Amino acid sequence: MAPIIIYGQAVQEARNVLRSAQISTMFDVLRTVLYSGEKPDNSYFGSAFSNLFTKWVLKLQADAEGSARAVTQINRAAAFVKQFNTGNQVDDVFAVGDALRAVGEYFELGGGGDYGTQIEAFRKGLRNKIAFNTASRARQPILDFAINEWPDLGIFKNHLLDRSTVKFMERFYGPYIGADISGTTTDSLAVLAAFNMSVLGYKDLKNNAEAAIAAGEELVPISTMVLQYHHSLMETGLALSLSSDAMDDASAIKNYNFYNFVDLGGVHPNKTIKPVLEHGNLVLERDLGGRGLVVLRDLIDIQGNPYADVEIGLLMETPRSSDIFNLKEKYGVFYHERKDQALDNYQFNHDNPSLAGVAHDMPGMNVGDDVTFNELIAMNSVELGVLASESKAFNSLLEAIKSVGDGAVRQSQVEHSQANASQATAGASQQKVVQGQAATDAQVKDSKQNDAKKNESGKPKIDLDKLQEALRLLSQVQR
Repeated sequence: MAPIIIYGQAVQEARNVLRSAQISTMFDVLRTVLYSGEKPDNSYFGSAFSNLFTKWVLKLQADAEGSARAVTQINRAAAFVKQFNTGNQVDDVFAVGDALRAVGEYFELGGGGDYGTQIEAFRKGLRNKIAFNTASRARQPILDFAINEWPDLGIFKNHLLDRSTVKFMERFYGPYIGADISGTTTDSLAVLAAFNMSVLGYKDLKNNAEAAIAAGEELVPISTMVLQYHHSLMETGLALSLSSDAMDDASAIKNYNFYNFVDLGGVHPNKTIKPVLEHGNLVLERDLGGRGLVVLRDLIDIQGNPYADVEIGLLMETPRSSDIFNLKEKYGVFYHERKDQALDNYQFNHDNPSLAGVAHDMPGMNVGDDVTFNELIAMNSVELGVLASESKAFNSLLEAIKSVGDGAVRQSQVEHSQANASQATAGASQQKVVQGQAATDAQVKDSKQNDAKKNESGKPKIDLDKLQEALRLLSQVQR
C-alpha cells in the first residue's frame, strides 16, 4: 500500500485523532490500575496498589528524616495521597501523580537517610546522559508565567528551544509540542522501585523497577502527566526507552513504537494491564484506518515563507511494524540530523531544523508514485488542490481514510469489539484479582523454571510466585 498524502486541515485532524486515542487509553489505564470495584454510591474502592502505596507514603512521613525542605516534600506527598485515597475509596486520581513527584523530591533533597541515598542514586542513574543533557533537552521557562494565570503544568510553563531533539521529533510525528523528555517519568520509576522494595521486601531496585513497569504501576504517573498536560506521551515513553546506567546500560522498556501502547508495559506486561494497552492499539488503528502520521512540512517550517502556505503529511501503512515509528531507534537519527542542519557551509543556522530534511534520508520513507518527494514538499495549497481534485491528496482525514477503502477499518472494528468483550470480562472479575499487579501465567511458569538462576548482573530475580502470593495477601484491605 502506498502512503496517503494529506495537507491543510487533514494534518491537524490526524494529530487530534492521535491525541484522542492516547488520552482515552490513559484514562483506561488509571481505571484499571487504581480502581477495584464500584461501590453502591458509584464511587470506587481502591485497588491493592492504591491502598498499599497510600500506606507506604504515610509511613515515609511518619519516619521522615532529613532537612526541613525534604520533610516539607514528604508532608506534601502525604497530603496528596489523602486526597487520592481515603482508605475506603479513590477520590482524586490525579493527586497520586502529585504524590509521586513529591516523594521523588523528598529523596532528591536528601530525605530518608541511607535508604533515601540509595533511591536517589538510582533515580539519577535512570536518566539517559545524552537525552537529558541541556544540549538535547533544551527548554526555557516562559517569561511572566506566574502572572498569566496559566496552569502550573510543564507544557504551559516551558518553551522548547530550536535545538531540542524531542521538539524535532514531536513536530515530525504529530503530537503536541510538550515540555521535552520527561524527568518526572524516570523519577517516578525510582519511587515505584522503592515502593516495591519496601512493601515486598525485594532488595534489587532494577528488578523492582521492571516489576513496576510490568504491573502497570509506572503507567500511573505517565497517564496523569499526559492527561494533565505535564508532558506528551512521546516524552514519557522516550524517557523509559533510552539506555541508562541504573538499568545496566539497557533501557527500562525494550522497545517504543509510537503506535504500540503495549511497549509501555515492558517485555512482559501482566494479564491485567496488557488487554487495556491492546485495546488502545485497536482504538488508534480503527480511528486512523490502520495508518500512522508523519509530517513533512509543519507551520514552523513555513513560517514567514512567501510561497508554502499549508502543512503536508503522510499517512503511512502498518505503523506498528514499521521502523519509522520505532522512537527508541529514531532518537539518534533526529539527534544527528538536528546537528547536521545546524551548520551549513560554515554558517550556523538559527532556526528550527527542517522536517523535510529528516524525512528525505529516513529508510522506508516514500511518498508514492504520483509525485516525487521534492515536488511534494515544494507545493502550495493551489498545487495540492490539483492533486486533491484527482484524489491523489486530501484535505480531509475522513476522505483520506475512505480513499483506500474501509476494509481495514471494518476489520479493526471487529477486533475492537472483541477486545471490548474481553475487557468487560476482565472488568467483571477485577474484585477477585490484584489490580495492575498479577503476574502473567507465563511469568509464573518461567519463575518456577528459573528459581535458582541469576540474572546477567548476578543478582537474584524476583520470585514471581512469592510476589503473586504477597500481593494477594496484602490486597485484602479493609473496606
